[in-house]
Amino acid sequence: MTEELDDLTPFERVLRSARRPAKILDMPGYPGAKVAMLVPSDEEIAEAQAATLQYLTGPLKLDEFKLAVSLERNLFEAEEARQILVRVLRNPVQQELPFATIESLRRGLNKDMRNVLMRTLAAWVEERSPEKKDDGDGERLVGILRDLKAEGALPDYLMSCGFATLTSFVLALADQFLPPTERPSSDTGT
Repeated sequence: MTEELDDLTPFERVLRSARRPAKILDMPGYPGAKVAMLVPSDEEIAEAQAATLQYLTGPLKLDEFKLAVSLERNLFEAEEARQILVRVLRNPVQQELPFATIESLRRGLNKDMRNVLMRTLAAWVEERSPEKKDDGDGERLVGILRDLKAEGALPDYLMSCGFATLTSFVLALADQFLPPTERPSSDTGT
C-alpha cells in the first residue's frame, strides 16, 4: 500500500485520502426515503454527457443533429440529468454504493422529481464551491491552504483555481495576517 501511495503525485494522494462530502436529503416523491448526494467531478459530468448521447443515438435511434436543433433536445436534457444523478446519488448509509441504476431512475423519476434533484444538486455544488464568495470564513480558507501545502499539493491546486477562488484566498490571507487599516477620509474640510 505504501509503495502504491509513493507512486502518486501529491494531489493524487490528497484525492485518495479525502472523503467526498455528501449531503443527505429526502428523495423527492418517496416519503421516508433518504439519499446522499455528492458534487459531481468533471469526469463524472463528461461520462454523463457521453452516456446520454450513447443512449439517445443507440437504443432510441435519435439523430445527433435532430437532438441539437429540435424538440428532442428536451429528451437530451432529461437523460443528461438522469445520467448525472445516477453518478452523484449514493446510498446514505454506505456512500461508496450507488443509490440507483440508470434504469430505475428512468422508471422511478418524473420530470418534477428530476427537476427538484437537479436544483438541489446545483445548490449543493454552489455551496461546496471554493469559488463561492467568502462569508468571513477566512480561517477555513487558510486551513485549506495549509493542508494543501503540507501535502505538497498547493502549487498544483492554485494553478487549477479560477480568479474568484484566488481572490477569496488572498482576501482571507489578508484578513488573517494584515492589520486593519483606516481608510483616508474624502472629506477635506472645505
